[in-house]
Amino acid sequence: MGRTLVSLDLGGSKVRAVQFTPGRGGPTVEKIAVAPMPPGAVVGGEVRDAAVVGGVLKDLWSREKLASKKVVFSLANSHVLVRQMDLEWLAPDDFRKSLKYQAADYIPMDIDEVTVDHHALREVEVTDPATGQTKRMLQVLLVVASNETLTGFLDALGGAGLRAVQAEISPFALVRATHPTARPGAGTEVLLDLGAHVTNLVIHEGGQPRYVRIMTGQGGDVLTTQLAERFGWSVEEAERTKVALGMPTFQPAGAGAGAGVGGTVFGGVATSAVPTDEHPAQTLINESVSRLIGEVRQTVDFFFTSGAEVGTLARVVLTGGGGNLGGLAQRLSSELRVPVEHGNPLEHVSTSRRAAVPEGVTPQELATALGLTMGAS
Repeated sequence: MGRTLVSLDLGGSKVRAVQFTPGRGGPTVEKIAVAPMPPGAVVGGEVRDAAVVGGVLKDLWSREKLASKKVVFSLANSHVLVRQMDLEWLAPDDFRKSLKYQAADYIPMDIDEVTVDHHALREVEVTDPATGQTKRMLQVLLVVASNETLTGFLDALGGAGLRAVQAEISPFALVRATHPTARPGAGTEVLLDLGAHVTNLVIHEGGQPRYVRIMTGQGGDVLTTQLAERFGWSVEEAERTKVALGMPTFQPAGAGAGAGVGGTVFGGVATSAVPTDEHPAQTLINESVSRLIGEVRQTVDFFFTSGAEVGTLARVVLTGGGGNLGGLAQRLSSELRVPVEHGNPLEHVSTSRRAAVPEGVTPQELATALGLTMGAS
């Protein structure tokens, strides 16, 4: 069991753990364990109560008899910044040593209070307009995380007697989970992962991440809470109603009822449709999801109109528990005018006979945890 690891996705409503053994041909998943996360312990992707989270993890390890205390974990919250930039090319070891100092002028945080990493995209040549000299540069996705947010995770793990051996931002794990092998020319895709309090949007080309946006305060539990407050329901009643109702159905709007959104890369103006609500709660569901879809449209529009050298958008892949909301995929497909599919990361990993998905859990919810296993192999 010396090579066994556990990947960990700490969400606002659940903790998801995947025990696996790394291997040259990819990881072998040995066990999948899920436990509820008490309200308020993890909010917006941040550990707010390390003692409570540590207790949840300790109970999970004991109950599920997880074999390793070495953990790979993910993070995505408002204190994690991802930016594309061109930095001076250096040999790999020298580049890593200089990264923090090269990035200091580009990030709105104290460089001594953050941890910096990067994902290399490609080498580029940049000509200085003043001198005419050409400089060799490395185009990267710069990743910056506040030390404070990392400390919250590490304190929770330490409280459960666990040891972190690797950390990664959730968006990179999601790309790997749904697109494990980089395939140049395979097309440009949007990955949309809807968690409890955080929605991750990643644009990648053939498995190469090109753009990342982490949206906090948008997720399945946020909508559930809004429903509970609006209609005076318990959280459990609101969740059941949300799942049962899903998105309202839509019918085309009459002529002259334009959407007022303007031209987009998806071909003309945004679709104009009228919801046919079957329940008053669906009005609120529609309002919340429409705001999210608007954010997605604007983000993808921005990326494709900012000079990114990529092909046209081929499809959208949904993951996360919130992605299972009834009617969401159809509405997204209508708005973005591309196919929308549910990702199944279990298709890309080997599993042992013991690695059953717990009852009530969908494979889409496991995307981040499974993507972490692929990165640690």
